[in-house]
Amino acid sequence: MEVRAIFKKGYFKKYESLIIFVLALGVFVLTFYMLSNSFIDTTKSKTIILDKSIFDDNTLRPELKLVVESLDKFSSPYHIWNINILDSTSLLFNTLEDRGKGGSFGIQLLNIVNKTVHQIVNENAYTFSPSPDGKSLLYNTINATKETQIYDLEKQEVVKSFKGTGHQILPDGNRYIGMDGDNLFIQEIESGMKKNIISLSAFYEKQKGPQEIYESINDIKVKYYLGHTKYKFSIDGNKVYFLAPYGNGVAIYMLDLNNDNSLEVLSTGFVVDFTLLNSRNLMLRGNINGEEGIFIYNTEDKTYKTITKGNIYYFDITSDGKLAYILQNTKGSNELHIAYYDGEVIKSDEIIYIDTNYVTFIGWTKGGNQLYYVSDNIGRSEILRFNFKRL
Repeated sequence: MEVRAIFKKGYFKKYESLIIFVLALGVFVLTFYMLSNSFIDTTKSKTIILDKSIFDDNTLRPELKLVVESLDKFSSPYHIWNINILDSTSLLFNTLEDRGKGGSFGIQLLNIVNKTVHQIVNENAYTFSPSPDGKSLLYNTINATKETQIYDLEKQEVVKSFKGTGHQILPDGNRYIGMDGDNLFIQEIESGMKKNIISLSAFYEKQKGPQEIYESINDIKVKYYLGHTKYKFSIDGNKVYFLAPYGNGVAIYMLDLNNDNSLEVLSTGFVVDFTLLNSRNLMLRGNINGEEGIFIYNTEDKTYKTITKGNIYYFDITSDGKLAYILQNTKGSNELHIAYYDGEVIKSDEIIYIDTNYVTFIGWTKGGNQLYYVSDNIGRSEILRFNFKRL
């Protein structure tokens, strides 16, 4: 009777949709069960090999997300400058503590974690450069002898001394670049062997370059720039890049260390800072063709690409594209931006800090997990270290 009632006229029509759903579900479950048994052997484990192309970095990480996990802070009662990152916890810088007593411009080492400052060089030393491994330090004595000292940070003593003015240790850690008169030279630290790589006056006697370059290079400003610029080296160490005057502006120059007097002018305009992204492209900030911002300069076809516009004071970028820069907004405040540069455009650009003080430095640590930020207010410096975690 019950079976007949189910198929009674009108009854099926009333529950037609529910019955169809139940039947479809049953077919799906049965099919799934049959397929599972055909592919899975419960008595033996199987290894499935996936195509490695599905693990492409662009698929896994289309954008880089950074979040501030913690913040370390240190306040100095003195103005600091010539800031260098030694490692993730330590900064090197110049300062003048006993200003009223005619104190010297020494070099200090700050550990921002335990909040300690150690004076490692007491004599006048305006320029210095840590080695790539962070174990030694090159600095110049500002006195009558004008010597270049190599200081062992672990032993806390001078281990080498050379005549002349050294500026920066090369990536190989065994050579440094310096200037003697108008000669730019490379000197080996271990052997003391010295090689002049270019004489500015001899170069222009031979080169007879464009008038605006000739006037710039022979100006005394060039020697000042070469003594205070941050030299940048190619990955293979064969080329060196630096800033120097060009006409009424500042250009990026390139020297081939294997080819004497091979000075070449790259980007012109008014370049304030730059870094090498790869063998072909430079990232720079400044004023190019009347526009201020951050640009990509292609050294092969001499073209520019605008990355971001605005009154930008500092920038730093890691090898994996984490970009930090300071933008002064219309209210005069300094915005600390964190973004990701993927080789074409900037992504995930965010403001993580706003400050009204004068910013003097920003820089990533080697691992790219920390960012140092230094500002100055009437001779007092504030040092922040932003610690990031990745989402």
